Amino acid sequence: MDRFLVLNRRQLLRVGLAVTAATAATAAATAAQLGRTRLTAQSAVPTSPYSREISNLLVRCCDLAGEQYRYSKDNPDYDGSIRLLNDYRTYRDKVGQYRQIGSFQMPELGLSSHSLPVAAKRSDQLSKGLALSFSQVFWGYALTSAQCSIIALRGTQTESEMATGATAFQLGFGSEGRVHAGFYLIYQALIGQIRQVAEQFDPELPCYLTGYSLGSAVAILAAATLAKETALKNQLQVYTYAGPRVGNPAFAQAYNQLVPQTYRVVNQADIVTDLPLENFRGDLYRHVGQELAYSLQCGNFDRNHAIGNYRQAVDAGLEVGQTQRQTCA
Repeated sequence: MDRFLVLNRRQLLRVGLAVTAATAATAAATAAQLGRTRLTAQSAVPTSPYSREISNLLVRCCDLAGEQYRYSKDNPDYDGSIRLLNDYRTYRDKVGQYRQIGSFQMPELGLSSHSLPVAAKRSDQLSKGLALSFSQVFWGYALTSAQCSIIALRGTQTESEMATGATAFQLGFGSEGRVHAGFYLIYQALIGQIRQVAEQFDPELPCYLTGYSLGSAVAILAAATLAKETALKNQLQVYTYAGPRVGNPAFAQAYNQLVPQTYRVVNQADIVTDLPLENFRGDLYRHVGQELAYSLQCGNFDRNHAIGNYRQAVDAGLEVGQTQRQTCA
């Protein structure tokens, strides 16, 4: 019975996401026919340009964050060290010089039996649709070196997290505007740990926040907080991959002033980067930062969104137009 319920939840979530994605695709096609592009809030001029070398490192950090979660599910006593991961050995030439000073965890999200957060309209109802278990799961980690500091956050791993991503009503985010409620839920659970680790960073060195998919949204919210509440404001740079829209136009405008050095790598065939819709049931959404886009159609939703294909695209320089040809992973 439990297996049946879990299966149907997953199917329901994927169907819901597919319907939303189809709507987004239709909207995008209509916009293209009208000669319009996706709206992004006006950004302050970055003082440091997008770096392919840094992006090559950070997309691998995001990949490791996902493996950190998966490894922990098979190894209950795992302490979060990325040195134990298979991909760490593969990426040693990129990350081997860094020292891990922390990991980020929160209680695992679980869907309640009576409701989904997609149907919620107020923040107090969100907790009724999503329950926090006693099981802690990893969401990422922090690295330091003599050159820079890094905070890396993973993407969606479970149907409950997928449901969180589908919770598109908005909540206030201080004086900066309104943001996606599901992303805010994850941010609230992690920001205390992120702030505590960030206070150990050298404020004279660049500080990179990076995230993939759902993690990219949390990285953006965390960067806004660190810019306001720590000495890192002038050192913050954000690199995201396959990221959705996070908040309303007021938030996007305020964020771009706080963290102008924000770079979003997007596959235009990846529908997640076009969600939530710019106008979703009356709530407006805008992208933040500078977009670096490429188009690689890999045949289905999962492959278009896969971090492996984002990693290969960055390796090939697709996002900066260095090459026009790339095969899917």
